[in-house]
Amino acid sequence: MRWAALAGGSLGAAGLLAACHGRPEGADQAEQPPAGSLRALTTDVPLLSMLSAQTELPAGRTRFAFGLTGPTNALVEGASPALWLARDQTSAALGPFTARWEELAAYRETGDRSPRSELNGFYVALIDLPEPGEWLGVAMVDVASRRAAGQGSVKVSRRVPAPVGARARSGPSPVATSARAIARICTREPVCRMHGISLDDALASGKPTVVSFATPLLCGSRMCGPVVDEQLLVFDELGDRANFIHVEIHPQRDPDRPAPLYRAWGLASEPWVFVIDREGIIRARLGEGPACASEIEEALRPLL
Repeated sequence: MRWAALAGGSLGAAGLLAACHGRPEGADQAEQPPAGSLRALTTDVPLLSMLSAQTELPAGRTRFAFGLTGPTNALVEGASPALWLARDQTSAALGPFTARWEELAAYRETGDRSPRSELNGFYVALIDLPEPGEWLGVAMVDVASRRAAGQGSVKVSRRVPAPVGARARSGPSPVATSARAIARICTREPVCRMHGISLDDALASGKPTVVSFATPLLCGSRMCGPVVDEQLLVFDELGDRANFIHVEIHPQRDPDRPAPLYRAWGLASEPWVFVIDREGIIRARLGEGPACASEIEEALRPLL
């Protein structure tokens, strides 16, 4: 489900739970589910949907971003879910992994007029999945003093584009400094200020680099504008100590003609934020989907 489809806003806790009671589909009412399984966790609790922000995750230790919604796509915000993951409903689940709520607040501060998602924030957890394949997830959360379970799935792959620990692919990105020139290479409204250095020069500069691949005007998830704004907040604070670059995915406003550097990185969705150290090694992979200023700063400060 695309994040752009979440247009229901928040919903009162009582209404959220009243609409979504039930057992997992296909569960035998008389059968006792195996202890420690996802089915055991979700038996006789109200059910929510867990929406992954990523189409695939790398195997091993990685960041997982997700949302929780009720039956009308209403968002569950500000909770502290415990996340469990397994290959099927009845095997022993891995977890709990603690998830925290991250608010996307920068859009309100920057004066951005680009299209934006209705999402006010998202949950993020650091998880460890030992092998590739289709994984099922359950996020246990307290709503209106009751336990509820958000269910979803995620694809885990052995290899993904631009993984943490890999060398960042160098290449030229468009450079401009005046508002008129930037408008030719940036679809944000108003244009952002993170086009002052080419990526190849940034990677050779001896400074850490924060690079986003995003298209605020044409973003299918409407998450690009807010994520570039989150990057801008960190740029305003630490821009003299690191390079900050926004690579516009569609500088020609043509969805069929993505930027060469975007293709070279092997990306196929948006938005993405990468934090790269002084030697050009990717140290944080905040994508695809939402990323907030606190996450970017947390990844960048140890590299300064």
